[in-house]
Amino acid sequence: MTRPSDLSAVRSGKIGRVKKNDVVEP
Repeated sequence: MTRPSDLSAVRSGKIGRVKKNDVVEP
C-alpha cells in the first residue's frame, strides 16, 4: 500500500492524511 511515489509525496506534504502523522510527529 505504501509505494515509493507515496513516500516522496508524503515528504512533500501532498498526502494530507499521512502528512499530519509525518509532519506533526516526525
